[in-house]
Amino acid sequence: MKRNKNREGFTLVELLVVITILALLIGLMLPAINAARAMAQQMQCGTKQKDLALACNLYEGKYKFYPACGRVPSGTGASSSDRDGYSFLVDLLPFIDQEAIWNELDLNQEMKSDDENPSDGKKANKPKTALSQSLASFRCPSTATSAFVDMTADREDMVAITNYKAVSASTQDSYNISAEGTKGKPYGTGKDATTADGVMYIGSKTKNASVSDGTTNTLLLTESEEQNFSRWIVGQECGLYTMIEDYTFEAPNASGGYAYYRPTGFETNKYATNATQRMDNMTQNLNRNYAVDPYPWNDLPTSKKAPGDTPTYNEESSYGPSSSHRGVTVHADAMGAVRVLNNDLDPAVYFFMTTRANGDPNPDLESLD
Repeated sequence: MKRNKNREGFTLVELLVVITILALLIGLMLPAINAARAMAQQMQCGTKQKDLALACNLYEGKYKFYPACGRVPSGTGASSSDRDGYSFLVDLLPFIDQEAIWNELDLNQEMKSDDENPSDGKKANKPKTALSQSLASFRCPSTATSAFVDMTADREDMVAITNYKAVSASTQDSYNISAEGTKGKPYGTGKDATTADGVMYIGSKTKNASVSDGTTNTLLLTESEEQNFSRWIVGQECGLYTMIEDYTFEAPNASGGYAYYRPTGFETNKYATNATQRMDNMTQNLNRNYAVDPYPWNDLPTSKKAPGDTPTYNEESSYGPSSSHRGVTVHADAMGAVRVLNNDLDPAVYFFMTTRANGDPNPDLESLD
């Protein structure tokens, strides 16, 4: 039997050349694949916020007001400024196909450990059990956060977090008006305000009709990379303010024709540019360096009745509005439309988009998407 001495095959050099070419092609394709994956995750994030915003509108349609960022159990005698109230995400459970969890809660009772067999005839209440469940509807696909505050805890003690939060106010001063139940002058206008200036804040009952700046011009939701102060059942941890707290506002200037509060340095007709502020002096939270200037969760009252231990404040990583998307943070407006905002967004625009009834000018939001 003769052997085929002329059988062709690859030499070692040829194999190495082929492998090198394949490696180069893969290297060229990876950035495009990663970019496509990141864009898909960003779109999924927008879809989740859109679903939550639409659920807020369904809630408003049923009860005639948007859910409060945090509300107080009605049977406890606490005030509407109490920080221990259930979050708006709890109110949305029946509207996002989570009736099973909703049926385990009694919002007329305090938010504390489970009470499966109440002696006073009340409904069983299981907030601890509810909070141990991480819901995909509350999690951004791109987030760098863990699903639970402490991943090392025993399973029954795990506390799930949310990446999606209400845009409650423009400044910390405004946020605290609702949180503390006091009056304040957050804009330096000499006028007392009795509520925060966003749509959903602590104890709010904002009607759709009272969003006079327009539901398409007013933000309802945003996202955050905060790991600790993000328990999805706790109202005080599910709302944020948008501007850095030392931001300076000026009263309306009648002689200049302004019919709105204008941030210092604001220039007319430049809403969607960076011309109103220097890039190294941005004063809205999307562009905030949280590692250097952390979001002040430690300055806000803590919930003492919520299931689980009070979160630990971490100065090296404490976040307000933020995301893991490249250069942008996803929001949803009060109409339910998705708004993908650049992190270097003009602070005047972000301020206008936060307030619900401030008589602000309406920037061309389509140019910001």
